[in-house]
Amino acid sequence: MRQIVLILFLLTTMSIFAQNERRNHFGIRADITANYGLDVKDPFYCKQNIGMGGSINGTYKFYLKKNAGWYIEPEVSLFYSVLQYTWEGWFFWDADSNSKEKKNQYQEFGIGTSAIFGYDFKIGRKTSLELFTGPDFRYSLYRGFVSNELNNQMEGVDLYRAAQFRWRIGVGVNHRSFNYSLSISPDITWHQHLGVDKKYMNLSLGVGYNF
Repeated sequence: MRQIVLILFLLTTMSIFAQNERRNHFGIRADITANYGLDVKDPFYCKQNIGMGGSINGTYKFYLKKNAGWYIEPEVSLFYSVLQYTWEGWFFWDADSNSKEKKNQYQEFGIGTSAIFGYDFKIGRKTSLELFTGPDFRYSLYRGFVSNELNNQMEGVDLYRAAQFRWRIGVGVNHRSFNYSLSISPDITWHQHLGVDKKYMNLSLGVGYNF
């Protein structure tokens, strides 16, 4: 009797997995991202605070072999981010700012592309778990300070280089046509301009739809 029950269980499990066929597909995803400075070389006494941002991403998931878990997923994106700072000390452009702290925002808007490589684990008929990693490239179309406390004297200044490279590592869950993901993306290249060097850790939460 136990053997019959075990055989029936195995057949049922195999049937469920067989019905969850992997297929190549397009997708769209919205991400919310928090960023924080990992390493700073800054002559302006600039303290990094937690910043926020977001992106809209178009994806195409391509399985390397039919019904096998390995896949490649190129992405294109539009992103917006706000980096938060507290400037401390004396500023040469503002004689009245001696020993004051000034909170500022550095905003970026641009386009990006990624090449993600991952593996998809089936955990049910309509659910799967995926692990992924890959390079992430971003290019800022607009970069500049917005600061009322600095009387807008730094507004529009290109403080950092436009091109940014990151490396993304994450986990995702696919249920029916929806995708939920969590990833971290440490910067590979320095954000460097005007003598300021910074690297960031980026934490992203995403919700997407698979077509």
